[in-house]
Amino acid sequence: MLYVEDRKNLKVYALLENVVELDTGNLHGYRVVSRVLYGDEEVSFTEIANRDLKMKIEMAVLEALKSLDKKGILFINLPISINIESLPLYGKNLVVNLPMGMGLKNLYIYRNRVKKCGLGIALDDFTTIGYELKDLMFGAFDYVFFSDEFYTKAKKEDVKRAVELVKYYGSKVCFKKIDTTEKLELANRLGAQLGHGFMFGYEQIKAHI
Repeated sequence: MLYVEDRKNLKVYALLENVVELDTGNLHGYRVVSRVLYGDEEVSFTEIANRDLKMKIEMAVLEALKSLDKKGILFINLPISINIESLPLYGKNLVVNLPMGMGLKNLYIYRNRVKKCGLGIALDDFTTIGYELKDLMFGAFDYVFFSDEFYTKAKKEDVKRAVELVKYYGSKVCFKKIDTTEKLELANRLGAQLGHGFMFGYEQIKAHI
């Protein structure tokens, strides 16, 4: 675990992972994640024990985004240590990712808070495992990011049915972590509109804490 006194050896970056439109190849936006280095070693954000340090890292990444002139959609993960209402970055191109694993009740609580801030909302790491499709209000989300484990391992007819249902309710479908031609072909065959993953490239921006 890292603590705040380790900050002098810490380097923080904002990784902007490209999200592309599969039918045209055009850039649609960026999934933004924090990259943290302690010395030369990469550290998982979850390994940082100190809440104050986590907040500084999240704020630094958001401030780095604020200084950029990006026209595409910016997809940010739900902040761990910052209230949605206190984000330093707002705008019509900002979309907050809510992980499906947080549970249906929390999803709709946070969805309402995000919407009150005027931001877009994405359902992240979508899977039907443990959920009934009828329980998910797909029209409540602007985007739905399908988990790569789900779309590669589930029955393809089930994935295709889920894709069609999500699109029917007006949400855009993105397949995550496309890093092989097989995954790309699968995304196109099953009707995904957007793709994300190292196959499409990324940009790294230094953040200052």
